[in-house]
Amino acid sequence: MVPPLVLWTVYYYNTPVEILNPQSTCAILREKIISVESERSVLVGSFWGIPQMTPEGLFKILLENYGPQGWWPANSFDELCVGAILVQNTSWDNARKAISNLAKAGLISFEAIKAASLDDIIEAVYPAGTYRRKSAVLKAFSEDFSSDFGTVATFRSIATDSARRWLLQRKGIGFETADSILCYGAERALLVVDAYTRRLSKRLGWLSLEKPSYEAFQRHLQGKLPCSSRALGEFHALVVFHCKKFCKRHPDCTTCVLAEHCFFDMSAGPL
Repeated sequence: MVPPLVLWTVYYYNTPVEILNPQSTCAILREKIISVESERSVLVGSFWGIPQMTPEGLFKILLENYGPQGWWPANSFDELCVGAILVQNTSWDNARKAISNLAKAGLISFEAIKAASLDDIIEAVYPAGTYRRKSAVLKAFSEDFSSDFGTVATFRSIATDSARRWLLQRKGIGFETADSILCYGAERALLVVDAYTRRLSKRLGWLSLEKPSYEAFQRHLQGKLPCSSRALGEFHALVVFHCKKFCKRHPDCTTCVLAEHCFFDMSAGPL
């Protein structure tokens, strides 16, 4: 017999499944519950015997276990922007090598990048991958920033919506890069949503397999966290640390501090 809670879940999630037996029903529901859009999702961990976890609860656990991360590692606003561009589609280790090369070549400021030849930038940026594209983006970004703002203080003085719009209009700058610059470089209360955030959110049962848009998920998750750039930046940095250490594509769950809250073992495979 299918338990009443299973039947309720079928109807709550608008899941028209044929009730064959409890085992097959639970297998179908496992997929459906994880795939519900985060905006509609309730934390259904108790259905599986998993204690419920909230974003604020996650923040508390990660901070208690790992401590402040001191992110973003940069000596200037210019260097932060350079790093946010170079880390696109690569690891931070690779981006850091490219940043180090730029620093050694004296190309870590917008003014220096503007004046440099594209070939010199390409040579330094090589470790970050897609080096021709990233070099062109760095040069164009440096030129546009200097032309439109002149100083970092001017950029930081404009409204968040205007600053974000300007960033997103730049070639090679997407939501994640723009929000990294604004959160860490301009102290704006914007949560950076990256692949690590999505992976962990899926495994905690917060995110659908049918991906909501960047902005929809950002609004949903950010609304459940403290509204300050410092808190949101720390949350993002802690999620990145946790996912790199434990919650990898093929995770190490044996000593994970979130194991008792995680849906991973109930999923069909790596998320």
